[in-house]
Amino acid sequence: MSQFVIYLEDDTQDIALETTLSRSGMTVFRCETAGMGGASDQAQLDFATAHGYVLYTANVKDFAVLHRQTIESGRSHAGIIYRTKQRYSVGEQARRILHIWQTLSAAEMVNRYESISQWDETAQGR
Repeated sequence: MSQFVIYLEDDTQDIALETTLSRSGMTVFRCETAGMGGASDQAQLDFATAHGYVLYTANVKDFAVLHRQTIESGRSHAGIIYRTKQRYSVGEQARRILHIWQTLSAAEMVNRYESISQWDETAQGR
């Protein structure tokens, strides 16, 4: 199974989260280190898509619209994982992202819009 690479956009580019995910074997990029800090949401999604990265965001509203527009226009993206306003510790975010990473391949993530709230240790996702 080909595992995906995660891209932390502006709202989620916590260095502790990057470190925790990386230590677990996941390849992680933060938008700031990719030179995309402050870029528009569309630019963030375009960058992630161009590189085959699954985008992680807390900007649920805007990325839900971008996801829908992408799909409706016949285009695709590498996947979007989001967290709601519910407060998750860095450790809990990492556990849930890693659960998705261990369960779904890069190919299975294409065009998915996944909430980490659906991915606790017992969940199989949607």
